Order: sequence, then structure tokens, then C-alpha cells
Amino acid sequence: MQGFGCEGDAIFCAIAKEQHRRACKLFDDKSAESDLYDKEKGKEGEQTKDLPGNKEESMANRISTANAFGGGQCIRDLNIVVVGKSVTLPMSKICPSLEIIGNIMVAVSLLLAIRIVGRG
Repeated sequence: MQGFGCEGDAIFCAIAKEQHRRACKLFDDKSAESDLYDKEKGKEGEQTKDLPGNKEESMANRISTANAFGGGQCIRDLNIVVVGKSVTLPMSKICPSLEIIGNIMVAVSLLLAIRIVGRG
């Protein structure tokens, strides 16, 4: 505790002082926790193999790369009545663009999944 100093907000200083005191106690006083820390701190390599419930899962069959927007069929052109006139919205012209956007979304999702798994 001799090397501790703090300036600023009294509450933050009290919290920091308590954390410093607990850290010093953990490393200076012998306890079951400090013994466990000393035993485990130098380990290298795979540390999670022996944990209870640890198992490997294959994600190969769990990821669907099917059409991202549904069943793979374009919806039919929509006929709408506006101010007494019938207007047709040509959805069949929009569908190829939506299919491309859907494939891009699937690709980006797979890249993000690889990044998440690779970092873990």
C-alpha cells in the first residue's frame, strides 16, 4: 500500500485503493487463491481441453447458404389501385438485384463468423 497514490474524484480513488489493496493481498499473502494463481500462471498451450462439458462441434452442416430472402422464388408483380387507377409494381425486375444483395449478405456473414471464431 505504500506505493499507492491517487488524485481526483474521491470515490474513484477509494475504489482504486481497494482494488490495489486486494491485489497486494492476493500476491503477498499466501492463500488457496494465490497458490492456484502461482500454479496456473506459467502454463502454455491448450488450456481448455480438460474442462467439463468441453467438446468440438462441426459447423459445416449448420450454416445454410440458401437464398437469404426466403424460399428462392421471386414474389409476383403487385397490382395496386391508386386513386382509382391500377398500378403494377414489377417485382420480377427487382428480384435479381435482391438475390445478389442476399448472396453478398451471406458472404459477409460467413466472413464475420470466421473472424469471430479465429479470434476466439
